[in-house]
Amino acid sequence: EIEALVMDAARESDFLRNNLPEIVYNGFEAEGYALSEDRSPGALAAIATVILIVLGIFAHPEKPALLRSLALGLVLLALLVGLLGYIVPRLVIPLLDSSPWANVSARLADDSLPLVIGMELVLIGGALALFAGSGMINRRRRWNTPVSSYRYSEDRRWSV
Repeated sequence: EIEALVMDAARESDFLRNNLPEIVYNGFEAEGYALSEDRSPGALAAIATVILIVLGIFAHPEKPALLRSLALGLVLLALLVGLLGYIVPRLVIPLLDSSPWANVSARLADDSLPLVIGMELVLIGGALALFAGSGMINRRRRWNTPVSSYRYSEDRRWSV
């Protein structure tokens, strides 16, 4: 229906009659994309990375250390999101350039502030959950580990 309306309007224009427009859909009307069906090198590298990360998580001998490292990574990612998603476009770019185009990034940063705050909360929440998980694993390990008998043995030395 929309395509027919655009084509009818294009046929009435002198310029567009000879150069018919091409209609490209974005959003929900766009053609679907599936990473699993993409055979480009970048997509294959992304799939391999995800597989290696999952294997690394399951094969890592020190799970608490891994969880703490992932939690610290999420905290750093949250800091980068706040820095690059709001502070730089809102404050730094307008300070460096006085052109009207520099204010575009500030307006976009203001518009995306709820998204940035939401991402910050999700990342920090994930980091806290990973920190708590590593602590629970350490606590469970402490209670499940048998008591060392060396602590309760007599101190035996060769003496005169």
